[in-house]
Amino acid sequence: MSTKVLARIIIAIVIVVLMGIVYILWSDMKQEPAQLLVPDTPEVQEQQEIKEDRTALTIDRLKEMEDAIASLEEEVEDQESLIDQLTDDIKTSATAAAKVTENAILDSAFTKGSSFSTSSTGYSVMSMFVNVTCSTQCNLWIDFYTVSKNDTANNENTYGVFLNGKDQSIYTLTKMPTANGSVSLSLNDVISVGAGTHTVEIKAKTSGGTLTSDVSFLQVLAIER
Repeated sequence: MSTKVLARIIIAIVIVVLMGIVYILWSDMKQEPAQLLVPDTPEVQEQQEIKEDRTALTIDRLKEMEDAIASLEEEVEDQESLIDQLTDDIKTSATAAAKVTENAILDSAFTKGSSFSTSSTGYSVMSMFVNVTCSTQCNLWIDFYTVSKNDTANNENTYGVFLNGKDQSIYTLTKMPTANGSVSLSLNDVISVGAGTHTVEIKAKTSGGTLTSDVSFLQVLAIER
């Protein structure tokens, strides 16, 4: 089952449970028996005030639940949009890679990264790297994707390419428009190398705040030159 389908199932279950709670509370309010006509004593007034307070509290809770459901539905739409965009980027990259594979593919490697965060303004290790071996001179076709966040607005999140531990001055970055907003980023480039085993790595840094990557993908093809 894909991540997208699983996320939709989980969120649908949460919405159904919240709607069930709202229905139960609303039913209880409608089923309360009508108040009997009794003398307007202090005890009756106190009970009436307690009942009115409980009714007001129940209405407030219903309103909070309705607001929570609306917020959750908006978040579902945002997450689905990001997933769709990331899927389209992967398909586009695969098509582009196919156009350069007229020469022999000597090696290939792929890795998927877990959640990562850093507050460093210098490049930090993400544990996003692969090793590929070229039996002769070759081109390394590099594809990288991530969903990036920052806990404060207007900071730049940057992802750079390192080859055998050296910065290649190849990078992608984005200025985060809102705090904790998600942005899908991609990086595609080609590096010419000689025969041997090479390590391609992605590192990340931020100009401020805390950078977070929820999910990342790195694929490298070694194509005969």
